Amino acid sequence: MSNNIQIDDVEILIEGKGKQSILMLHGWPDNAKIWDAQVEALKDNYRCIRFTLPGFDPKHERRTRTLDELIDFIQRVLNEVCPDEQVILMVHDWGCLFGYQFYIRFPARVSKIIGVDIGDTISWNRDISPLHQAAAYTYQAMLAACWKLGGKLGDIGTRSVAKVFNYPGPIEQVCSNMTYPYVMFRYAGKDSYLKNLEVFEPDCPFLFIYGSLSPIDSFSRKWAEKMEKKPGNKIVPFKTEHWVMLEQPKLFNQTIIAWLSNE
Repeated sequence: MSNNIQIDDVEILIEGKGKQSILMLHGWPDNAKIWDAQVEALKDNYRCIRFTLPGFDPKHERRTRTLDELIDFIQRVLNEVCPDEQVILMVHDWGCLFGYQFYIRFPARVSKIIGVDIGDTISWNRDISPLHQAAAYTYQAMLAACWKLGGKLGDIGTRSVAKVFNYPGPIEQVCSNMTYPYVMFRYAGKDSYLKNLEVFEPDCPFLFIYGSLSPIDSFSRKWAEKMEKKPGNKIVPFKTEHWVMLEQPKLFNQTIIAWLSNE
């Protein structure tokens, strides 16, 4: 069952049936299609809600978005699609940052969270090694520069970085429009994402899946150990790089369905 809607210039894809809804948020350099295999596996028992993040589609207005704007957009989607129910969040990459911060502001709207490969940003920024800090700063600065450059050269630069990270999706969909979060993360003054984050330590059940072969640590191990001690939580490593759901979709789906079924 599909009943898509439009909010601003963003298409909201709604597929499946079930008493519970799952909101799926992607990251860079992806769009809503990254969740195709998960929707196929889940739609018989869950209503799957997903969209391409504002600005990540070349058809969207090319501009930066503040953290408040993105959290407000998520809230508008849920108020339109499922105003009277809690949802399960399934989030990856930038979707983690935006989804986690949405939960912090509106915890009553979320029943469970499935986070993929990105943990709490504040503890990550504090705890990862100087070498990994430097590596992260370098590629983030490069992608921020791609946003500033724009056009064909910006797209070429963005695709080059995606290739360095072994991006397993279609490279032709990658463009510099998607890189505005890297500008906003460190270089946006008072609107910088880093200056507006709160620590993410959820009270709801939390499944965290990560790729153990990722070249850069994407979460604090101390944070993960603390999360795993909470009842209902689970931390699961996969022998993949960053895009776990694309690299091992069958095992990924089996893992999330088993965890959701046990709740």
